[in-house]
Amino acid sequence: MNTRTWLTLVICSLPISEAWAVRQTEVDVVADLTQEGRKLVHPDSAHPVYYLPLMSGFLEPARPVAHGENPPPAGGVAHQVAVALSRQGYLLAHPGLRVTARLEVAYADGVVVTVPPDPRLDRPFVLNQPGDVPLSVSMIESANGPYSFLHSHRNGRDHLLPPLARVFRTIDPIHGPVLQAMPAIVVLIQWGDLHSAENNPHLIGLDLPNWVAMLAGDSFDKLNEWDQDEIIQRTSADRFFVMVTAFDFKSCISGRKKTLLWRTRMSVPSNQDQRFDDMLPVMIKAGESRLGRESSHPEFSIVPLTEEGSVIIGTPEVKDYQEAPLTPPNTGSDRFFPLKFVPNK
Repeated sequence: MNTRTWLTLVICSLPISEAWAVRQTEVDVVADLTQEGRKLVHPDSAHPVYYLPLMSGFLEPARPVAHGENPPPAGGVAHQVAVALSRQGYLLAHPGLRVTARLEVAYADGVVVTVPPDPRLDRPFVLNQPGDVPLSVSMIESANGPYSFLHSHRNGRDHLLPPLARVFRTIDPIHGPVLQAMPAIVVLIQWGDLHSAENNPHLIGLDLPNWVAMLAGDSFDKLNEWDQDEIIQRTSADRFFVMVTAFDFKSCISGRKKTLLWRTRMSVPSNQDQRFDDMLPVMIKAGESRLGRESSHPEFSIVPLTEEGSVIIGTPEVKDYQEAPLTPPNTGSDRFFPLKFVPNK
């Protein structure tokens, strides 16, 4: 029995739904622009926009890691998103923040930035004092904490600069500014596995708004009743997701509320047979053209998981149909760290 006959028999012996799942998956993409975002001209290769990237880490509401798999490395996610952003005209702000091999923020001369461990908004803010702690990437990317990017804009006291904004605005008399370049936007990259309310009955009231936002963005209320019902039906299965959000950088260090510019959400159903690492390029490829743009409604598509091809009799060869990863411009390295700037040695 040759390879073609064996493969045909295997696929035909599967239930129709399983054979279908082997070849393709559903991808959902929804992109939103705010009023401020609509004022901006979409970048291109001749007129790029420079950004500061931040990673959230793998998110999985109410559960440990999905299906027992380990969370995908942040570097792999960041690199693939950076490649997609670069094709849309969004380039890394280099050198921006310098990061050491220990993932601590440093000045241009390599000296690590140290910050008060318990900063007070109503007191003078001075860096590099005795008892201070190194400012790390994990402190900036954490979900909370005084130097968290996510937490700092929710302090409720817009007239006072949050600690992270104070760090970015500080110019040390010896080492100079913490920021070496001023990016135009901050890009927050979040990814994970969103669990359905059906599989988590106690989260029905809490989780449904997150589901609707993931699948329909800001357009849910504009959909007709049939489309809204379709969105609700899709909440019955867990989904892997990647969400890319852009904020105006100047608003992030102004002490006022961060100005949201745009957000693109990409997701696919997740189950026991799928791994996030395998679905990541599928999601990014489907949503790449929507980064920094707007969709008037959710875009559902069925995409192949493997390339359609043919069996050639002869010497076996492995053909990689995917495009080779591109190094994001201006990184100075083919590696991509969180906050991704080349670490000082």
